[in-house]
Amino acid sequence: MSLNEEVELLRSIPLFANIEPSKLKLLAFTSERLTFQEGQNVCQQGDIGDAAYLVVDGTADVVIEGPDGGKLTVAQIARNAFVGEIAILCEVPRTATITATSRLDTLRISKDLFFRLVNEFPTMAVEIMRELARRQDATNQQLTEATRRLRELDSGAACPHSRVNCSFYVICIFSMSRLESAIRRLQAQRACLDWAVSEIADVPGPIMELGLGNGRTYDHLRRRLPGRRIYVFERKVAAHPDCTPDDQQLFEGDFRDTLLAASSRIGQAAAMAHCDIGSGDRKLTAQLAEFVGPALVPHLAPGAIICTDQSFSVPELQAVNLPQGVAPGRYHLYRNKVI
Repeated sequence: MSLNEEVELLRSIPLFANIEPSKLKLLAFTSERLTFQEGQNVCQQGDIGDAAYLVVDGTADVVIEGPDGGKLTVAQIARNAFVGEIAILCEVPRTATITATSRLDTLRISKDLFFRLVNEFPTMAVEIMRELARRQDATNQQLTEATRRLRELDSGAACPHSRVNCSFYVICIFSMSRLESAIRRLQAQRACLDWAVSEIADVPGPIMELGLGNGRTYDHLRRRLPGRRIYVFERKVAAHPDCTPDDQQLFEGDFRDTLLAASSRIGQAAAMAHCDIGSGDRKLTAQLAEFVGPALVPHLAPGAIICTDQSFSVPELQAVNLPQGVAPGRYHLYRNKVI
């Protein structure tokens, strides 16, 4: 396929429809062309999203794996399909596995390139919101159907599947609600951050941000706290330059190294720390949280607030009630008890 044909293919996607041709040509030119043979996976459920894919030619199945290892094909995709963007937008693990059912030609659009486009073209953000709303509606319909099937099971009514298959169907449908879960997580994150900002009004000191990601919460905090220094810790920076701090306020590398060496550069106890350190690997996330909680305490001012996506079990930290509307476990708040 020629470059011009790829540009026309991109233009057919609502997300890119209003981008000027020269930018589309640059997008097509800088995107990676990947071919998958029948049976190969484009992406795997549970993996961290680092790119979105445009199907140039071929077909693929969207497959969800249940807790017992069983698999269910929930959709088929073909030419012009654009997939994988939700995982990079919401910073959640891949919600499904995409498996080629024929030779599959794709354009791989990296996370960095995708966010650069969103930042440059606000119309893309509008289309993203429309797509999120459409998928939310589809999720609601699927949940309604799942509830109906559960009632059938409870009442003993005839079910077109065996009890095991029907139960797995319901599990898979509920797993599709990860989009809704991601949206609620972002709402909880914002509510907790805004509460924390109000709580530290009289607590002097800078802010510590552990986990830059795409720079979304860093940008939120610098707008809410324009007079505070924000020190960012990230293993490897991949955010857009507009959402990346300058070198003096950036600690790049493993948290186990950067946190231990941070005091001399920060020079003052922090009024607040935000930790967004979860990943698709639960075991590694738990190990990281076990280290980060205690390692933060020496950096915190008395009464400082920690806002985190992981729970901490540290004697010096007192759990704080979540803002109204935030479900327990969706986010966590702590106050430093050390005086």
